[in-house]
Amino acid sequence: MVLVLSVLNNPLLDNDGLLMPAILGFCWALMLYSTGELFQEIPDKAGSEATFYRRIGVRVRRGIIWILGLLTIVSAAGLLILSYQLMRVWL
Repeated sequence: MVLVLSVLNNPLLDNDGLLMPAILGFCWALMLYSTGELFQEIPDKAGSEATFYRRIGVRVRRGIIWILGLLTIVSAAGLLILSYQLMRVWL
């Protein structure tokens, strides 16, 4: 507890004018990196000649990626709102 308070009351952090843009830049960079890594390889649809278990496996993986895609869109919208709010406070 004392360590956290000593870090927060550090006089070197009094001039933190670029802290909010740095946080936003980090959040956007993390969002772009994770989106790029997540959607690098999307499995192709299984053909009709594939086995039953192979088709089910591909459908499950594609469904999970679809859900993660929706979560990515919601996260991007939340990050956009956060960016607007932090930039209003910063400026």
